[in-house]
Amino acid sequence: MSVLSLAAVSVQRGSRALLAEVSLEVAAGETVGLVGESGAGKSTLVRVALGLERPHSGTVRWGIDDPWALSTAARRAARARLGAVFQQPAASLNPRRLIGASIGEPLLAHARALSARERQDRVAAALAQVGLPGQFAARWPDALSGGEAQRVALARALILKPALVILDEPTSALDASAAASVLNLMGELTRESGTAFVIVSHDLAAVAYVARRCLVLEAGRLVADGETDALYASATPPALSRLLAARTERFVPLSATR
Repeated sequence: MSVLSLAAVSVQRGSRALLAEVSLEVAAGETVGLVGESGAGKSTLVRVALGLERPHSGTVRWGIDDPWALSTAARRAARARLGAVFQQPAASLNPRRLIGASIGEPLLAHARALSARERQDRVAAALAQVGLPGQFAARWPDALSGGEAQRVALARALILKPALVILDEPTSALDASAAASVLNLMGELTRESGTAFVIVSHDLAAVAYVARRCLVLEAGRLVADGETDALYASATPPALSRLLAARTERFVPLSATR
């Protein structure tokens, strides 16, 4: 079953098409990479997928539901099925709030019946899920390393047990060791919880490491949807070929987590 599907989705800005009849599906428990050059439409696609922007035409579905056919209250409730981790996760954490409060914030919006103790237990469980001790709940954001901040942001995205989590450039601010740790964690979460992931990244090695399937956007159009290793080996379409050619380091496919 698809946790996310887009059918002929288009988004316009004046006379410019940011997305042009994009159709795709993400299945439960699947990890999919989304790549494309700057300006290809990746950020617009993420906003549309998360229900933060309404397409001018086409249909978005979360499971069987079209979010834009729901009432405002029902759409807000349905959005709990999706989680997101945006670029610069440390910047998304309120510096005036302890880590536990930031992670537990979605529970206040979507699980108000929980007691304070139950929220604390859920926060501790979310921290454990991303490999952090419960004591992190009492830390301040400025005490976190880049890798820790990424895990905290992921814990917050996972606390409502969503069917899908979208990660925007999850390794861009991390060193190689921290990036590998976060990518390995994504693989573990997919296997253990069945959560689907979409990883949006310029880091082609990161996409190859965790995503068996890759989508390529070019000028607002979905120009490729196929097995990651096969697409990289063929270096097609041209947008992907340019991204591969722009890499300064030698690319080595790492498929251990897939």
